[in-house]
Amino acid sequence: MRKRYFLLGFILCLISCSEEDNVINQVLNAERGAFLRTSNILQGELYVNQPNSTFEIELEEMDSADGGLLSSVDVYLSFIDNTPENNTSTSSNLFKTYNASDFTTGPNNLPVISLRYTYTELLEAVGLLIDETHCKDQFRLDLELNLTDGRVFKHENAANSVVHTISFSRSPFSYLINIVDPVSEDLFLGEYQMVHIEDGFFGPTFLFDQPVLIEQGHSTNVRTFELKHPFIRVRGRIVVEFTIACDASIVTKYIRAVDVCQDINDAPNPPIETFPPEGGVIGPDIFFAPLSMTDDTVFELWYVEGFEGRSNGCDYSDFPAKIRLTKQ
Repeated sequence: MRKRYFLLGFILCLISCSEEDNVINQVLNAERGAFLRTSNILQGELYVNQPNSTFEIELEEMDSADGGLLSSVDVYLSFIDNTPENNTSTSSNLFKTYNASDFTTGPNNLPVISLRYTYTELLEAVGLLIDETHCKDQFRLDLELNLTDGRVFKHENAANSVVHTISFSRSPFSYLINIVDPVSEDLFLGEYQMVHIEDGFFGPTFLFDQPVLIEQGHSTNVRTFELKHPFIRVRGRIVVEFTIACDASIVTKYIRAVDVCQDINDAPNPPIETFPPEGGVIGPDIFFAPLSMTDDTVFELWYVEGFEGRSNGCDYSDFPAKIRLTKQ
């Protein structure tokens, strides 16, 4: 019988340790390597039919030698066609390579770099014209961090605690760039009531329905809200992020979740620094929830638990669930 690991989660709430420090200690050692921290997202989306619109993020490389192991970063690019009548998706191909010399030294004395690409530049790289792309389509960037000792780190071998969106590392190694039509900046903001309308693998994803405050995210069409959770650690949070893309809402991938499937009887006297497991992550369903860009009264978010198999060892992957948000 599967159980949520509530008891130990509650006990850990009473322990005043830094989750951020634990993540750094786990990752930045000789056995586990390095990550590319997303220090800032200056612009995370592209605007349909605006070829000069840009995507821009800032990255900070961290390793056990304070950046001394950095060799290069390879950026792979693909296009995802989410328009049913089209078929212009492209496979992932090497787009850019940045050597250690392309990085500068940031405020933390670590290597930093800005990745800035225009809509036109991305189109040329995948061999498409702008009129072959539409709102809700996406570009995908996948990063591979190459170290001087030959090790390579990417989203396939990064831990959940490293990739999730509010971790200190915030290092997904992978970014979806949504193509959107700018939404009015006064919509999809304020007090909403969140209710579960389709349960996840273990039941309601966030345990209970609750009021939330939706706020502006890093880009024009991005919105976020924070959830209260009785079994989250002192330093932990659940923050849901989504994008309004014309007639649909798209959940950001690698959002932190807290579901675990290991029974308390399976792990007697577990070490606090490694147990309970870090939990899985949620991400966008392949079906986007429909909405109206001009009516923010009620809308839904459709997502999957255990996104890309990141269910932290549980026996499920990409399990669909839904919530509804109603303006108060």
